[in-house]
Amino acid sequence: MSEKIKVLFLAANPADTARLQLDEELRAIFAALREGDRSLFEVAVAPALRASELPTTILRENPDIIHYSGHGSQGEILLAADAASLAPVGAEELGRIFKTFANRTRCSRLLDRGRSRGRRGSG
Repeated sequence: MSEKIKVLFLAANPADTARLQLDEELRAIFAALREGDRSLFEVAVAPALRASELPTTILRENPDIIHYSGHGSQGEILLAADAASLAPVGAEELGRIFKTFANRTRCSRLLDRGRSRGRRGSG
């Protein structure tokens, strides 16, 4: 049997952003895997991801596919800096991080679930 395809689900819903249903999205991913050939996949989950943890999480998990779900806008994603503040991660920084893992990671999917920058009261 061949090696399993590892999917890393990165989720972030920092304080001061609109609440997202990340648990429902993860549930949908697992449901889709149950309907297919589940033996082909392994899923690792990194909930409440902080910006400082992004590179080490990818390095530790060594995924084939990275799926990010959280807030963002054109050219950046929003992670937490700590329990109370935001840490935007721009396209350039993301590019550097993903380039480091390009030999291993086959696909990255960044989903913007929030409007604007996803902050409460920002419209």
